[in-house]
Amino acid sequence: MYMTNGTVDYLSAIQKQYPDQSIFLLENEESGLAYYEGEEELIFKEGRVYETVDFSGEVLSSGFVVMNNIPVRDEGRPIFEDRFKNRAGKIEEMPGFQAIRILRPKQGNTYIVFTQ
Repeated sequence: MYMTNGTVDYLSAIQKQYPDQSIFLLENEESGLAYYEGEEELIFKEGRVYETVDFSGEVLSSGFVVMNNIPVRDEGRPIFEDRFKNRAGKIEEMPGFQAIRILRPKQGNTYIVFTQ
């Protein structure tokens, strides 16, 4: 799983450059974020790399996304990950739920809980 930030125009150009890849653009009033789940790691020159700890559902091209950034110390990683792997799964029952991803950073200590 890969992410990078930039202007919406810049990220749209990357998306057009790789039409066969599922690159999702998230944007707000000021900037954007490109999100890519796949094997082609050279798409983002300055991207952040994550491993998926747990997931459910399919990320869609439209919808509302919440990304919680949670710093976790090295000694707390097993407990944090275990709690998500053994969660009750209630969010999947919520109206409008599309997808959830629990993402472990390859560098750094900030996990992302991506919910659409």
